Amino acid sequence: MRHAHLRSSRTLLASMLAVGLTLAATAGVAAKGAVTGVLGPFEPTAGEPVTVPLSLQMGGTPLPRDMGAEVVVVFTDSATGEEIQATASPSAAGGDAWQATVTFPHAATWTASAHLAFETDRVPFEELTGTTSVEVAAAPIAPAVGPPSALPLIGTVLAAMALLAVAVLAVRRLPFRVVRRRVAAVRGSPR
Repeated sequence: MRHAHLRSSRTLLASMLAVGLTLAATAGVAAKGAVTGVLGPFEPTAGEPVTVPLSLQMGGTPLPRDMGAEVVVVFTDSATGEEIQATASPSAAGGDAWQATVTFPHAATWTASAHLAFETDRVPFEELTGTTSVEVAAAPIAPAVGPPSALPLIGTVLAAMALLAVAVLAVRRLPFRVVRRRVAAVRGSPR
């Protein structure tokens, strides 16, 4: 019984510590200044992944890359309210450059918002500018691909049959004597 009490006390203490750390991190973000972002230009097509460039700042300086929170960009379909999310990661360019990869499921007008996601809390960006409303183009329609056509083969067979018919008619029109002489010449007997 005593061990169960210790285990529940430890679990409670660990939970309180996690909540406390999250609140401290959130308070730390608030103390450092407002988080702002600029979504760079991008041209999405429905069904295809696209990289969304972001420039992120906190209190006028580049957003720290090791702050213990995820940068989440949320796109909302203006007509239906459907949401898709993408987690941004620091770009190789360094500084305030981040990027997120997202695949828009269908063509529509999508609006963007962003927030920092801590373990138990979300801190919305104070300001998000740039490409915050984007028209997603429909995916191109691929040409229909069916089985190969038999028309070229049929045309070739008909042409061969026509040539054979012309050859037969040409042979039938030759005088019989000419044919006999040619056959005799091939057999080697004079006639």
